[in-house]
Amino acid sequence: MLAEHEVVQIVLDARHHDVEVPDHLAHDLQLRLNLSRHFGLPIEIDEEYVSATLTFGGVRHFVRVPLPSIYLMIPQG
Repeated sequence: MLAEHEVVQIVLDARHHDVEVPDHLAHDLQLRLNLSRHFGLPIEIDEEYVSATLTFGGVRHFVRVPLPSIYLMIPQG
């Protein structure tokens, strides 16, 4: 899906085991993350995880999201 759209928003349960996000977001039941290859930051998708470097408040953070924690993907553009 990411190859077909400029931005894909994933909605996940950040409380899920093995989710790595900034601490202030770690208890969010409906965390929304925007992914885009146009951001110029690394994104990797494999059989188990979505891993990326994203910015939060202007600060870069590595995030790792197990696929079972994602319950919605919304194409944006």
